[in-house]
Amino acid sequence: MKLAAHEMGYLPNFLARSLTTGSKVFGVVIPKVQHTFFAAVLAGINSAVAARDFEMVLGISGEDPVVERRHVETFLSMRAAALLISVTEHTRALDEQLCRSAADNGVPLVFFDRVPTNPGGVKRVVMDDFGGAKAAVAASIDHGYRRVAHLAGSSVTNIGRDRRAGYEAALREAGIAPRGEWIIESRFDEQAGFDGFQKLWAQSERPDALFCASFPVALGAIHALKVHAPEHLSKIVIIFFGLGDIVHLLDIQYICVVQPAVEMGRAAANMAFTALADPQRATEQILGLEIVCAVKPRTAS
Repeated sequence: MKLAAHEMGYLPNFLARSLTTGSKVFGVVIPKVQHTFFAAVLAGINSAVAARDFEMVLGISGEDPVVERRHVETFLSMRAAALLISVTEHTRALDEQLCRSAADNGVPLVFFDRVPTNPGGVKRVVMDDFGGAKAAVAASIDHGYRRVAHLAGSSVTNIGRDRRAGYEAALREAGIAPRGEWIIESRFDEQAGFDGFQKLWAQSERPDALFCASFPVALGAIHALKVHAPEHLSKIVIIFFGLGDIVHLLDIQYICVVQPAVEMGRAAANMAFTALADPQRATEQILGLEIVCAVKPRTAS
């Protein structure tokens, strides 16, 4: 029968099948796809779901909460087995009606990286953003780069809040008061990094290290540095969260908080599988981070 169907070019109707036997599809919603971090997370998710003969279907919000909600509604209407979501930089909490609808239909919601503030049993896979930020900024200070500015991501997001908190904690532990004019909150993209660097460089006092909320922000800041102050390329340290397998391509001094993105994807998918078997288990997993440092100690001038 299957051979005949294959020879006739028949394709099964997975939506119809899901109404009777249950779906083998995981819906995944991410803010953007042109980002090395999310691409690596998707690879981790895909490997985990494929190992159990499931499929992954992707929705991209484009940092738009309206589009994000539409993707979630679509996946719920498709009877997806589970939803894995990294929310937009504008989403503080996911609509409670959607959360109830998922719960009523036995669909686990697992949030990863950027997670909402919804109360009560939100399943989440996150990184130690506070600890990673604190360790990276402390490493800069230990190398003599004490004037550390911060191109912060949106404070609506947990990663924006936690990374800024880690930055400020490292400064205070070193006896350095955070300077409001050196903290510029914006988005997580390259343009935010470029614009933020220009604002910092226009000030009378300039930093000797720059902690960027994400790798795209760091790329934008590096671009601006090369445009506006190329003579400072070897004098300033760029600090950022990123993937360890690409940082060696950078031609600047850097401190990278290495994100285990593939591991995060696998962990999120496996948490969803666990929730399908036992909805009361595994509500949070925090992944550890490590630091890669390519900085020469600063000499007194």
